[in-house]
Amino acid sequence: MSKSFVTIVFLFCLSYPANAQQNKSFQVHASHLKIAINASGEIVSLEKAKPRQRISLRATTRLSDTEQKLLSVQSRKESVIVTRRITTTDKRHSCLLTDTFTPEGGAIRWETEIAGQGKEAWSTGIQTHWQVTPDPNLRFWTTWGDPRPETVGLTLTEAEKRELLDGNVAASDRQLPVGDWADPLVPQPLLTRKFWYGGPTYGKHRSDGTMEDRMYYNPFENRNYFSVPVVSLLHKKADWGVSMAFSPENIGIEALLWTHKNGKLVFDRRNNRI
Repeated sequence: MSKSFVTIVFLFCLSYPANAQQNKSFQVHASHLKIAINASGEIVSLEKAKPRQRISLRATTRLSDTEQKLLSVQSRKESVIVTRRITTTDKRHSCLLTDTFTPEGGAIRWETEIAGQGKEAWSTGIQTHWQVTPDPNLRFWTTWGDPRPETVGLTLTEAEKRELLDGNVAASDRQLPVGDWADPLVPQPLLTRKFWYGGPTYGKHRSDGTMEDRMYYNPFENRNYFSVPVVSLLHKKADWGVSMAFSPENIGIEALLWTHKNGKLVFDRRNNRI
């Protein structure tokens, strides 16, 4: 049996009108924070009570290369419990996945329990998915050493450097400098990127190309690593932010963070045996 813990910390949110579907959803309250969970077991919004502000955000747990069937969504005391049956695409393995959302202080504790069924152990990516509407004012931040994309080469002009340090980097064919310092606290636009949790694996490419790019490590050329399992979404214009942080109770040692320009964030835990 495997467990994973997520804590959602809500800072500020933009207000949106509620709709009929959201009125039918389950809710979990923690201090002045409220999340809504729909009949499919997905988080669909976060709301701050005082002052009342709201953000539309879809979030759920998925397992890579599997099919899922929703079994139940239940409200129990202060918690909401979502249970799914998971089956691998080759039908060889299955498990029960239970997401429990519970108030904890001023945040929401999101606990995922995976109970394997059958005698043979197996492994796949355990993923937490976030989806927000793409917005040019949206930024994200994680615990990188350098916020810039992991491309190297040409030196930028002073104007381009200022755009970079202001968090206004845009996806393009322009390459970024290798040796100058950039403030790691500056959020960046949601580009399509991949980050490795912790340190890299050392090594060099084989001539047959079987080694992944991450195996060759140069601290000036590779910036796609982060040190603490937390990611924040920030709206520059509306002045709101929301963070997802994984509990030190059960972080694991292998993980990836995927970001996409379409507004998707995926935290992918690897090498857990089910």
